[in-house]
Amino acid sequence: MTVLAVLVLAILILNGRKENRLYRLWFAPPALRLFLEESGRESVPLKTTGKLTDIRGNKGTTVLIIQTGRRNDGILRVRLQDGEHPDLRIGGTVLVEGEVYLASQATNPSEFDYRRYYDASGCFLMMREASVVTVKEPLLPFRDAAYRFRCFLQEGIESGLPKEDAAYLNAFLLGIRDEEFSALQKEFEAVQMLRVLLQSGFHLTLFSALLERIFKRQKHRPLFRAVLLIVPCLFYTAVSGFSLSFLRAFLMLVIRHFAAVFKRKFDLLSGASLALSLLFLCSPGYLFTLSLQYYLAALYAFGVLAPLAFEYFRGIKGVMRQAVRLLFFPVSLAPVQIMNSFSSSLYAPLITALSVPLLSLTLLTGFFGAVFLGFLPGAGEGVIKTILQKTGLGFSGTAHYMLRFWRFLANLMQKLPGSKIHNGCPEKWKLLIVFGVLILTAAVFLVLLRIRRKTPEEKERIPGKRGRILFAVFLLALFAGETVFLRIPKLSDQELRIVMLDVGQGDCFLLSSGSNHVLLDCGSSSREDVAEEVVLPALRYYGIGRLRAVILTHGDSDHVSGIPALLNDSGIVTERLVIPDLIEAEEEFSSVLELLPAHCSVQRISEGDAFGPDSMRFTCLAPEKESPLRGNDGSLVLLLCSNGYRALFTGDISAETEKSLLPIGKISLLKAAHHGSDYASSDELLTDILAETVLISCGRNNPYGHPGKETMKRFSEHDLNTYVSAECGAVSILISDGKTCGIRSFLLEKDRRLWYNF
Repeated sequence: MTVLAVLVLAILILNGRKENRLYRLWFAPPALRLFLEESGRESVPLKTTGKLTDIRGNKGTTVLIIQTGRRNDGILRVRLQDGEHPDLRIGGTVLVEGEVYLASQATNPSEFDYRRYYDASGCFLMMREASVVTVKEPLLPFRDAAYRFRCFLQEGIESGLPKEDAAYLNAFLLGIRDEEFSALQKEFEAVQMLRVLLQSGFHLTLFSALLERIFKRQKHRPLFRAVLLIVPCLFYTAVSGFSLSFLRAFLMLVIRHFAAVFKRKFDLLSGASLALSLLFLCSPGYLFTLSLQYYLAALYAFGVLAPLAFEYFRGIKGVMRQAVRLLFFPVSLAPVQIMNSFSSSLYAPLITALSVPLLSLTLLTGFFGAVFLGFLPGAGEGVIKTILQKTGLGFSGTAHYMLRFWRFLANLMQKLPGSKIHNGCPEKWKLLIVFGVLILTAAVFLVLLRIRRKTPEEKERIPGKRGRILFAVFLLALFAGETVFLRIPKLSDQELRIVMLDVGQGDCFLLSSGSNHVLLDCGSSSREDVAEEVVLPALRYYGIGRLRAVILTHGDSDHVSGIPALLNDSGIVTERLVIPDLIEAEEEFSSVLELLPAHCSVQRISEGDAFGPDSMRFTCLAPEKESPLRGNDGSLVLLLCSNGYRALFTGDISAETEKSLLPIGKISLLKAAHHGSDYASSDELLTDILAETVLISCGRNNPYGHPGKETMKRFSEHDLNTYVSAECGAVSILISDGKTCGIRSFLLEKDRRLWYNF
């Protein structure tokens, strides 16, 4: 543990110090990556050679992972359309030529940061429009054989099982995650087990446990037994593509079994320290991955808390011992889960206790079923397919019933209170307190054990049945306390938060005061899955599970494209949809109105209408009732008043419509009309409102030239603080008692942690 602690401390100190030689050796990306970042160019041509290490397929494309060497271009992730590449072999040397670019960077709170995710594995550059030619065949076909076997299993699984079952087994057995599995993961979000298991390397642990049972009789021959266990696990790790979580589990396996060969006692913490140290030396970016956080939580539960508890409560045995062991897992995992997914469930301990024992059965039957289906031609048709789907505990049927079981749990929990708690992003001091309590729990056990060792045997008292029950109740209470304590504080009625989300070329504003939350527009013409990738993660980040209203200024796709996904999300309840009262409103908003759930009402507003609580009061300035206008000039224009603070949201109206609204009077915040177009935000409007701050929502390198140069010039002449989402990312403004407390930009904030206060 000392070695691990020193290594982690060294990496943390070196991280960010580019002038340090060790930093350049471990962390610094290749020169081409730095050039793309500093120049602002989208892509540059590249021709290079490297070793093909893996092939993946997703969404009709093939992804090649090519290792060129850290000193050259690092790991290249090459995207090809299916059928565009020749027959390539893993481990061979290839010549690749195409356009390289950077992975997308998170510009919103809780948005998945693909650039950071790939950086952790040393994959600094992406490539598209590439041509690939084999230069040299692999000397050792081991990795290529593992890849062929993975394709063989995948084909067998997909040929004989329904889509859901196949997606689950592909992800659980082979690490292949497609669109179908993403939908499953979202559906079972309340169960909170799929994501954890897939990112913890738990598959290989189960696989090795099954092999140990098979070769149990070889205990008196430790070297032979170690080889029998390690070789299949190495092949399974190769089948998975040598992912970091699998490599960590494999290193732990090697250390444990060779400890027996050299007649040394294996210690879980020491073995984990050595395995992680080796991984950090080879891939230092692993220190910052979510997979490591989950693993450390599990390690603390099973390597620290559980052994101390079992040593103190000596009477816990059998099924009760296993149940208590599993109870430590959600207790230790809860803070990690909340600070990454921003939600929790009070029933996680029960789900863990019910699910984990069944996973080994799924793994065993899944492998046999996949191999059987692969050798059975035409398994996807007729009676054989039906039999395989109904086999229950035989072959791949286990996955089918496992999914049914999880769906039953998910549906049941939705009806129970506390099934999903919207924690939001917890404050750092709260996380420190929770982690401190977990450490204090282990310290208390150490003190109690030390006292017992100094007590004479005749006076020693071992906790009885009542003590064990009280301890289990304590663990459940500790878990419940974690989930309740790690919730972000709600805003008061005197506070207002305005967040401009970066949705690309579109509009989306999140307005909050007290327990009231309103979404103003939700669409983008440059991002397809804007709701799933930007809006819903932001709502989870702020701990929002209910929207009082969703306001749509007009029906263009860059303002409404994300609404269907938002309304269909089971985790967010939308009470009311607000649209302009136009003659052609039914036609303009038809795509949205058709999808309204039963609990969501529709409110049509026009000039003069007002709605919302006193802490966040909206007044409609345009359009007129049943106006024949549609499109941009038919946009809702809303004036927001909150404790003396006034903000104007103008939709996509033109300068001519702006003039018809005057006079408006002094305001504090202006949302620039039509994404900062030169044909809006006229000088007359700016002179009348005397605003302090302007927010412009537009996409990077958009084809419309937004924001316009003349518009930016007018803002500069009126001394306005201007924030453009294309440059700043998401922008958050916190107002208290009508006064601006601060403005934060997600991309321009030097210390990203300051964002959490907003």
